[in-house]
Amino acid sequence: MFPPSAPNESFQEIIGAFKAGNTAITIHHSGSANGMVKALGGTVAAAIVPECGGGRWSAFGDARTAVMPGAEDNEDAWKWISFLS
Repeated sequence: MFPPSAPNESFQEIIGAFKAGNTAITIHHSGSANGMVKALGGTVAAAIVPECGGGRWSAFGDARTAVMPGAEDNEDAWKWISFLS
């Protein structure tokens, strides 16, 4: 479950939506756990990212992605970024 505006939101908006109960899941580090528990109480849970083929999830694709103005196919680039996010 996520708000329709999610693809265009900043980090603070995403975390705010999670704390408000408008977003069901987010990938983040344990440094924000105390704030999440303070906002939502015992309804917050964390899980270790599962292992696959001997490796774990990496940060590739979830942040710092952009479509450059000179990209040959902006629409496909945006679809790829949306998929990664």
